[in-house]
Amino acid sequence: MTALPYPLAILRLAAASGDHPALANAGATATRDSQTCGSDITVTLDIEAGRIARFGHRVRACAIGQAAATVLAERAVGLDVDAVTAARTALADILAGRSDTAPGDWPDLDHFRGVREFKARHEAALLPFDATLAALRGDVAT
Repeated sequence: MTALPYPLAILRLAAASGDHPALANAGATATRDSQTCGSDITVTLDIEAGRIARFGHRVRACAIGQAAATVLAERAVGLDVDAVTAARTALADILAGRSDTAPGDWPDLDHFRGVREFKARHEAALLPFDATLAALRGDVAT
């Protein structure tokens, strides 16, 4: 029996990344790509009072990037810049080994402890958060 390259929880999250398709006529859009692995994500949002009202994305990434996109998409509605920044920081800390525990409102980030050894994919995991922050801030440059 061959071992899976990534933890099963990451693969399950990755499989769900298509559940949040890009929005037609979105109020804000941003794309970010990884220079390391070639992954890219385009986030489409509607924003009301500085918070995400609707969220969609187009993801072309490895399983780790897809999984991170799913985690964010499932919690995106209602978030503002500060909340997305805090979640991105928590994920970066988990990937870098600076933390072993995700914040209580982001339990699925705990699954990313299992991909620390795939350092070339860490940037892909952060792309959904980076693209979302860019869209929230109106920074559409890639």
